[in-house]
Amino acid sequence: MNSASVSVIVAVFNGEAFICDAIDSARKQTVAPLEIIVVDDGSTDRTVQLVQDEPGVTLIQQPNAGASAARNVAVARASGDWIGFLDADDLWLPHKLERQLALAAARPELEIVAGNHLPFLEPGTACPRWLNPQHLVEGAGCFMSSILLVRREVFSRVGLFNESLRFAEDFEWIARTRDAGVLMGSVQEIILHKRVHGTNTTHHLKGAQNTVAQTLLQIVRQRRDAASSP
Repeated sequence: MNSASVSVIVAVFNGEAFICDAIDSARKQTVAPLEIIVVDDGSTDRTVQLVQDEPGVTLIQQPNAGASAARNVAVARASGDWIGFLDADDLWLPHKLERQLALAAARPELEIVAGNHLPFLEPGTACPRWLNPQHLVEGAGCFMSSILLVRREVFSRVGLFNESLRFAEDFEWIARTRDAGVLMGSVQEIILHKRVHGTNTTHHLKGAQNTVAQTLLQIVRQRRDAASSP
């Protein structure tokens, strides 16, 4: 049996509609996490009150600074061997941590473990342009934050999330891990249900696309500069 411990980190902003379901999905893992840390990023709804009523959850409150800043605060506080990120509107399947830790035990060189996800539409939500309808049935692989299980020491080598980014910050961080030679594996089954709802289907999509494009350009420049250095 793998004895590795996991710290679960949930960054949330105005997530009263879904936060309790997210926490419950972490609590119901077949391999129990060491701790669940929720960072409230300046919510103005009932998020704080709801989280305070959740037993065994560590709540950290901060003024609104974005998901990157919220995750970074929790990473500094976490004490597990591994860190699992969970967005406040997503759901882990009960076997998520078990499957990922099993792969990590079988391949100890891995420092990040990902997996497949199945998006689902919140009632009343139309399928957005960016979502392949086939994924609603078959699922797909991904490297979004909610699916990642990361060895804690990776952050010492790669650094934390870029707090200047409000979109695609997980994409930019993954790019840095690859440049640093961090080894990543993936569980070939669905371990995350990704909720698609009215806010995340339209929320600053253009800004997110621009951030991805800018990040790609930055990575290309950095690699070019590194290759040309003596």
